[in-house]
This record gives sequence, C-alpha cells and structure tokens, in this order.
Amino acid sequence: MLYSHKPKVIISKCIEFENCRWNGKKLDNNFVDILKPYIDFFPVCPEVEIGLGVPRDPIDIFKFDSKLELIQPKTKMNYTIQMNSFAESFLRSLNSIDGFLLKSKSPSCGLFNTKYHHHNSESPEIIQKGAGFFGKKVLELYPYIPAETDKRLENHNIRDLWLTKIFLNSYWHCIKKNLSNKDLKEFHERNKYTLMAFDQNLLKELGRITADLKKHEPSDSINSYNIILNKILKKIPKVPDHTNVLLHIFGYFRKDLSNEEKGFFLAKLENYRNGYLHLYEILKILRAWIIRFDKSYLKKQTYLEPYPKQLIDLLHRQQ
Repeated sequence: MLYSHKPKVIISKCIEFENCRWNGKKLDNNFVDILKPYIDFFPVCPEVEIGLGVPRDPIDIFKFDSKLELIQPKTKMNYTIQMNSFAESFLRSLNSIDGFLLKSKSPSCGLFNTKYHHHNSESPEIIQKGAGFFGKKVLELYPYIPAETDKRLENHNIRDLWLTKIFLNSYWHCIKKNLSNKDLKEFHERNKYTLMAFDQNLLKELGRITADLKKHEPSDSINSYNIILNKILKKIPKVPDHTNVLLHIFGYFRKDLSNEEKGFFLAKLENYRNGYLHLYEILKILRAWIIRFDKSYLKKQTYLEPYPKQLIDLLHRQQ
C-alpha cells in the first residue's frame, strides 16, 4: 500500500534537529531519524522563540495557589505572558497538522509529567505534575490530534498507535480538502478494520453516513464524518479489540486454508492475546495469505499496513 502524503508533525526542535536545549545541546533520537523520510517535521523551540538564548539558565513552573507561572529561578524573570502569547499565536496559525512530538517533562513542551514546584523559592519542592505551557496549549487547541513525547514513544505499543493515528490523519486531511463523496467512501472502505479496532459502534455510525452520501452535500457528509472520526481517534484499542478485528479478517480465509494452517493461526492469536507475541507478527501472517490468495479487498485495508511497509519492517527489526 502506498502512502502518497506525508504526515505533518510539529516537533520540539531540540529532538534531533538543533542544539537549542538550555545546556546548548540537542537530543539524538534514532526513532525520529528513521522517520525523517516518511514525515514532514516542523521543528519549534518555544523557549528560543520567546527570546531565551542558547545556552540559558533553566526555567521552571511554579504554582501560586491555583495559578501557574513560568519563572527562571536564577534571574527571577517571569516568562509566563511571553510563553502563553507565543503558544497561542503559533498554534492557531497551523493548518492541517497531523501530530505533535514534544520533549518530555519540559516546562514549555512537556505534555504529561512536567514538574510543578511550590512557589516558595526557599523550598521549591515538587507538588504536582502536568503539562508545560506550550504543551498545555497543544492539548487545549488540538484535543483530537495525536500528541506524544519522545520518552513515551520508546514504548512500541504507544509508538505504533501514534504512527497509525498520524498517517490516518494525513489521509483524512486530503479527503477534507478534496470534498468528494467518492473519496470519502474510499477512505471509509480502506480504513474499515482500523476504525473497527478503535470502536465498533462508532464505526457503524460512520457507515450510516457513507450509506447516505447521495442525500447530502459532500461538505455536510465530511463534516459529520469528521465529528465522529475525532471521537474514534480519542480511543485506545485494546488487545480484545484487535483480536476481534483479526478474527474478522481471518474469516476471509476459512475456505482457503487447511485445518493445520487454521490451527497454526489460532495458536499464534492466542499467544498474542496472552501477551507473548506482538500484533506485528500476526499481521505478517495475514499479509502473506492476502498475497497468496489474492484478496483484493483486504489489500486495500490500512489495518494490515497502518503506515508505510518499509517503515513498519524497519522499526520492528530494531525491537
């Protein structure tokens, strides 16, 4: 399956792109380096953008009652207004972004585990954790766009899910731009099993929209589809969800396979369900059978190849 459109991803500039961390260094990241031919990255360093130099004295988040402030402890400078202003203007200027990959625990870019310190500078203990100022605005303005940090993407399950979502988003943004009922129907058909893994019930709602395409203007159908698709992409497929999809696909081969082959697959599937085998290994078996038995409908399914095959194989060889 060919992916003709590269996802657009906003990335913290210090991850693999530029020496702009507070200590004047950058973070080498093999995963990001591998992704460069497949993704259009747009690097940004919010701290540099608000005028902080490289290298620079670190900034931290301090909590004053319920209010958060971005302060440089050594100089006592407060950069809260500048950071909020930059984050708001920069993020609202974006168009059709498919994902975010940000620096973990950063007071600017962090999404989940940034430290919040007590406002008493003589005793700056950590009292809470949350998002950095830029990261918080990302989550606020783009709640349906997959956003992850470099550290979390070291987990191969989180990484696969993030890649699946950003490539699905990239495809979807092309559909929204073209405003074609034909393209919308094709999108739905090609992503049927991917969407099923996220939520079967919402998939049925999307199916009803595509079944009534002739009754509505393309823009209305696409807007309705977009609302439900956003809900789906907030979900996280679990092992039982994937198992259900795998069994649906396996059903296409029941008349083609020997009893021994069926038993082989079901044993592998049980290993996956019990956590002994990665989903990738099950999909490899199904992809081989799709080619062997020339299942044209399944060849189109993104579930079997949620992002470019060369990238899938390359990443899983390194696990």
